[in-house]
Amino acid sequence: MPGTGKYAIHWIGDNVSSIGGLINFNLFGIPNSVADICGFSGNANEQLCARWMQLGSLYSFSRNHNGIDYKDQDPFAFGGTMIKTSSVALKFRYSILKYYYSLFVRNKNKGMVW
Repeated sequence: MPGTGKYAIHWIGDNVSSIGGLINFNLFGIPNSVADICGFSGNANEQLCARWMQLGSLYSFSRNHNGIDYKDQDPFAFGGTMIKTSSVALKFRYSILKYYYSLFVRNKNKGMVW
């Protein structure tokens, strides 16, 4: 429906290890879209997962989550560089979280769909 992106957040669902779905929903007019960091299915490499962790720190719903049949993709599974990248990204997320969620509350009072 045209204009939905003004009022809704979209979770991509059990996505593959690709950020393409997020780009698609931006093109569809729903800019506030979220996906499982590093993808739910498929195996993300360390560089993709590190960049996705940086992007995911700005998601309204931020989680690194994957299917049982795929290799581990949490920061500790990749090692030191990924741990450092994730730590910086998550510290930034926590530093703006109070402000970020206050915007959601303000928008919810204007009819935002959760």
